Amino acid sequence: MHSGVLQGFFYAFFISAAVCWGQEVIEPIARAGDETMNIARNKAVHICVFLTLLSCLAVSTAVAENSQPGAAQVSQSSPAATVPTRHLSHKQAAHLIYTASTPEDHRALAQYFRQEAQRKRDKEQYFMGTATTYRLHPPRVDMYRNVSTSNYYSHVADEARDTALADDQLAIFQEKLAQGLAQPK
Repeated sequence: MHSGVLQGFFYAFFISAAVCWGQEVIEPIARAGDETMNIARNKAVHICVFLTLLSCLAVSTAVAENSQPGAAQVSQSSPAATVPTRHLSHKQAAHLIYTASTPEDHRALAQYFRQEAQRKRDKEQYFMGTATTYRLHPPRVDMYRNVSTSNYYSHVADEARDTALADDQLAIFQEKLAQGLAQPK
């Protein structure tokens, strides 16, 4: 059997045990009229409902995985998966900036700058979200500062956007260098 199916059966068994426990242990005590036991009974019911939904999710995931057995093999044997992509580290890119002499080197640098630009755009989005959060819920310390926390994060987001634009320009420049080297003289 598939591990997801086994996990689903385990959750179903656990749910049935929790329901039995809730009926046999919590119910007689709750009938005594104690308010805290009613609260405990309600929590047990909520836990049972949550575990039921969790088991349904596990079983449906296992069924979905078993219904498409060849999907993983097809994606692994596709030609796109066999083509290695060249990811440069910061040190490798810095070295390649000074030593690039072929169109492939310049294309690798252009790809590096595109990745850096995307990473900085992601940072910009994160910092803009943080600025919005602090604008809606300012911390108490903002009363004593010259610059609010939301303005600080907005500034950091603006810097990330500016550096992303600069990296895009560098990528375009490296692509032009690669095209210039690839053309016959």
